[in-house]
Amino acid sequence: MQSKYKIIDHTADIGLEAYGSNLEEAFIHAAEGMFSIISPAAQIKQEKSASFQIHAETVEDLLIAWLNKLLYLYDAEKLFPGDFKIKKLDGNSLEAEIKGETVDPIKHRIDTYIKAATYYETKIMQDKNGHYSLQVIFDV
Repeated sequence: MQSKYKIIDHTADIGLEAYGSNLEEAFIHAAEGMFSIISPAAQIKQEKSASFQIHAETVEDLLIAWLNKLLYLYDAEKLFPGDFKIKKLDGNSLEAEIKGETVDPIKHRIDTYIKAATYYETKIMQDKNGHYSLQVIFDV
C-alpha cells in the first residue's frame, strides 16, 4: 500500500491523490490531505464533534460533497477536524462523525486557503486487489 495521500501540482489550483484499502479509508485520507494543505503542522485535539449525512447521485458526487461539507464545518462552524470516522458509505450516501477543535488562527495558521473541492479531473479508481485511489482538484 502506498502512502495515505500526496499533493499534486495543478495550474492555478492544487490537487490531491488519496489512497485506501477501501473506499472509506480513501475518503478519510482525502480529508486528511485537504486539511494538511490548509494547515500542515497542527496537532488537533478532539474537543468538538459534528455528525452528518450526505446523499448524492454518484460516488464522485459523494466525494466532492464530503470534502465541501468538511470545508463548510471549518469555515462556518469553526471546527478544525482532526479525526474522521465514516460510519456508512455506499454509492449514494455517507454518514460520518468528525471530531476536532475550535479553529484558532494562531495554532491553525493557514498555508493555503481552499475555497472548494471541484469536479474538475475528479477520479475514483479501484485496482485488482480492491484498493482505491482517488484524485481531486481544489479551488484555491
